[in-house]
Amino acid sequence: MAFVVYAVVAMLNLISITDARNNLSRFVKEVSQKGKKYVLVRDSVPEAVVMPYQDYVKQEEEEKELWQFRFDRLIKEARKAFRKWAAGQGIDVKKLTEEEVYELIDRI
Repeated sequence: MAFVVYAVVAMLNLISITDARNNLSRFVKEVSQKGKKYVLVRDSVPEAVVMPYQDYVKQEEEEKELWQFRFDRLIKEARKAFRKWAAGQGIDVKKLTEEEVYELIDRI
């Protein structure tokens, strides 16, 4: 292959933007068919990451799942804290309508 790979860092190959541009077809083939990942560098500074599309989709899905997990955990903690606060105020949250719960939250 004509373009130069400068180094391998954490499973990512470094390549200059110029080398990638000058050998774009081969570069894309390396990424899409062989699954290689590259960090594009300009003046020795990382500028972008190029990876196979399927890897990108998988990464996005995993990120979304992690976000959802964290969100669900925070909601659970918030509900627990709200119930504890309400009990301390002598409020039985089981008897409240959804609207009344939101009104209480807005007042806190």
